Amino acid sequence: MSIPPSQGSASGLVRWLKFNAVGAIGIGVQLAVLTLLKSGLGLNYLLGTALAVETTVLHNFLWHERFTWSDRPTRDRLRRLLTFNLTTGLFSIAGNVAFTYVLVRAGAAYLPANVISIALCSIVNFFLNDRLVFVVSPRRGGSFRMTQRWIVLLSALLFSCGSSRECRAQNPVIGTCAAFAGDGALATGTLRDGDLETKVEQRAVVATTRTGLARTPFRGLSRLCEEAFSDDGKWLATVVAGDELTIVIFDRNAKAVHGNFSSEWYGLRNLPIEPGYRSSFLGGFLQDDSLILWRYVPRAGTKVTDASNADVHLQRWSVEGELLSDQNLGAVGGGPGGRQPIALDRLSLLWIPSKCEGFCFRGVRVSGGQIADAATLKLPNDAAEPVALPGDEGLFAVVGRRTAEKAALFDSSGRLEAQVNLPFFPNLLWPLVPDWFVPLSPTISHDGEVAAIGRTRVAWVFEDTERDWGSEIVLLRMHPLTVTARVKTGKGGIGAIAVDHRNRVTRLVGFWKGSWHELQCAEQHPDKCR
Repeated sequence: MSIPPSQGSASGLVRWLKFNAVGAIGIGVQLAVLTLLKSGLGLNYLLGTALAVETTVLHNFLWHERFTWSDRPTRDRLRRLLTFNLTTGLFSIAGNVAFTYVLVRAGAAYLPANVISIALCSIVNFFLNDRLVFVVSPRRGGSFRMTQRWIVLLSALLFSCGSSRECRAQNPVIGTCAAFAGDGALATGTLRDGDLETKVEQRAVVATTRTGLARTPFRGLSRLCEEAFSDDGKWLATVVAGDELTIVIFDRNAKAVHGNFSSEWYGLRNLPIEPGYRSSFLGGFLQDDSLILWRYVPRAGTKVTDASNADVHLQRWSVEGELLSDQNLGAVGGGPGGRQPIALDRLSLLWIPSKCEGFCFRGVRVSGGQIADAATLKLPNDAAEPVALPGDEGLFAVVGRRTAEKAALFDSSGRLEAQVNLPFFPNLLWPLVPDWFVPLSPTISHDGEVAAIGRTRVAWVFEDTERDWGSEIVLLRMHPLTVTARVKTGKGGIGAIAVDHRNRVTRLVGFWKGSWHELQCAEQHPDKCR
């Protein structure tokens, strides 16, 4: 590649190397911000890309001013920053969003696609910076008019991309949830902007309903969609985290939506802090068909900057949307999967995340509207979010990191009862290519015999192959605790999963690659699911 002659004392080659050094740091900044916005905050990858690029643009401008083009001072730094944003910034945002969109649509993961987009845009950006932004003395003549033309051109490009349905199209599915009833009926919820599609399947008969949501689904840290059946299977509750907490009640007998109701978020000083606690809101049904919701209420008088201080409330609601009771269970800390309590034995014992060194819970017993403290529970510091075993006071969780991940059973005191190593495909390029597994919360069949663990593998590589780098679902038999099958779901993440076991057959349902999938695994050949 030929390097153009540059104004000032530095040679074109030296300046090109400096430019790429700053760009290399900027790549780290952009990927870190994108990962935070996409994986942490749940923003759409196109919007996250635009925000990450603008952050990097400001970062790079400061470095270029003091390092790459330090020999070209200016008296009007504000004008230079504006020009930098309206040339390099606009092109970077438009180019990165466009290239990332095309590559993701072609099947690439969003992070590798973003790396390729950065490389393609950097070549043009060097010329824009060298010839239009970091000039020795800006003139009101031809150079300024040329700058104006570039600004108009790049602005038009960005506007056309923003107004294009394809460019601003987000992943149509932004939340999924699934649940099996005790009799084997399956429910799936698919959440799109302003629309919840609920499907209930039993004996090959599928009832489908669509509920228009008046509120936009919350794209922050909360779980977007949760589902649970009542004990008799008549009612299905779907909880959606929107601008408010929305509950949709489906009547299986009528094969229709019975109704829906909403509850405002709790917060401080008109700020809806509750959805940012990364927690579950659905606690399931009681035997009287009342619905349990977990709510997280910031402590009265707490400063907004100290919003981590909150109480967890157990609310009982009727299927008609009437609040029946609201019990304050006291202070709640933060666990690895959120702040939600772990309910055992029909809510008679609750484990509530507690503030302590490590990973611990305080026990609360609920009986007849009365609340009493129980024992404390401590799990390993490297444990992921645990789930309760059906009809038991034990817990099931993934513990360990990377090659040491295990599935583990604990009794009610936190004592380890059994564990088994989870499969792990070795990364031969570590640490040059960092990767990690992100385990989903395990799901357990109603009879407590089978469990499923979804694991999304994230790797910063250009090649995301189906076999080596893809996500997977691990099926386990609980007694004795053993791994029975691995379902490779390929590139991309895994949404909701649910598992059912009856008549010596395991049904696995999950959402990946943009659609729902159902597999069956017979006990005679547990490693062959189809």
